[in-house]
Amino acid sequence: GAKLCNGNIEQAQMWCLKSENKDNDQQQSSFFSSIPAPEIDLAEDSADAEWDEYWDEESVDEYMDILRTAAVLERLHNGFAGLPSTRSYPKILHPGEPNLLVVAPGEVLKTVLSLYMKDSDLSLPTSAEVCICTSTTTSEEVELFWHRAMKDPDFKNIYCLVHAERLSYQVCEAAFKEYDRLSQGNNGYRVVVICSLEDEERAHVVSKLHQYRREYPPLSNTIQISSYLKKHFVTQNRMCAAIVDPEMSTVRVVASDASGMGKSLYVKRLAQRLRTQLQSQHLIVPIHGPVVNADTVMASLGKHVIKQTSTAQIVHFDIAPSVLSDVDTLLFSLLILKSLTDSKGQIWHCLPLQYYVIEVTYIMIKCATSHRKLLPSTMSLLELLPTVNCKSPFEVLQRYRAKTTLDKAVVLMDEEIFRSARFQRVYQYLNRSSHFVNLASFKYVLGSVEGNIPEVLAL
Repeated sequence: GAKLCNGNIEQAQMWCLKSENKDNDQQQSSFFSSIPAPEIDLAEDSADAEWDEYWDEESVDEYMDILRTAAVLERLHNGFAGLPSTRSYPKILHPGEPNLLVVAPGEVLKTVLSLYMKDSDLSLPTSAEVCICTSTTTSEEVELFWHRAMKDPDFKNIYCLVHAERLSYQVCEAAFKEYDRLSQGNNGYRVVVICSLEDEERAHVVSKLHQYRREYPPLSNTIQISSYLKKHFVTQNRMCAAIVDPEMSTVRVVASDASGMGKSLYVKRLAQRLRTQLQSQHLIVPIHGPVVNADTVMASLGKHVIKQTSTAQIVHFDIAPSVLSDVDTLLFSLLILKSLTDSKGQIWHCLPLQYYVIEVTYIMIKCATSHRKLLPSTMSLLELLPTVNCKSPFEVLQRYRAKTTLDKAVVLMDEEIFRSARFQRVYQYLNRSSHFVNLASFKYVLGSVEGNIPEVLAL
């Protein structure tokens, strides 16, 4: 039971039993208002004190009363939901209106980031501020988004409804009916609705908000947005799995233009190095389709329930080329908004000690259209993230010859593979054969290493 105060718990229980089938808000209000409430200061220090006091009591097996619960919830809200100061709002956008931006498909997510990067010292946008729509987004989700925006204390944040063109007609109508109700007499909220040009003609939300359409100025270039993201991805925490990253970034894309270039081996070496430094885990999450959405990704992540938040983890997403067009908003949610929610309400939160590695292959299609034009949204997002590229043996050899091997963005030949018996045995035989040496008397000595990487690649 819960200790409300002054021994009224039995009276409260009896009232609940008698009133369980009644819908009488006035009766409930008058009853609970008659119960004397202990004075609890919900300020940060006081909430901490209340929490400590509760656990210092002898009877910790009882539930917390409603006011202590309120104190803890208030403390959590202040600790995790608040921002240190107000985000800058572009002058072209109007407070108290649902500003509509219609941009090219490859610029939707860049536009979101450009709204927040003006204050680079503030946090990245959060899942509370950004709602990314899909064809399955419900009116309730959009209505909750409106509530967060309209009831933002002091209107410090910017709220973005992204890919709103994907909302169905029914969802759009229901959501804007709630918007009309909430916005009455409310002039301070800051809402931006971002749609893609691709489906502009079929999008009901575009016609609905036509009078609020704004022409957004040219976006910051890719280098500026990448620098903004890297500033927030780089960590100084030596207990984080990102200590094995070339730049201590908590996010890393490992890419190549073809299969078999050593991407998985590169990630394997990261995991091996991490195990020599910290207690760690390597979580491999394959994303291969045929359907890729929040539910399928959460199902894969659910197989790796993280119970120890103090353990460094490499979370390795292995994305098949066939589903690259479906992962742009999923990656944005996970890597930038730091959380992913499925249709059942289950939430995956990124933890401070996790290192996210995204393995992707850009299969070049033999036609006049490049993969960038086929996958504009995914490619425009991936090019913003810290990346290392795995090259073919010929390209690696060219870099050795040009003496450009210090580029951290390019993965060279693996030293351990070069020294391995299976590699050295073949190389030593081929090297002697190419110099017309009699192989009858040659015997490979286990552990022996000959040549260097450029010589091996040239052969």
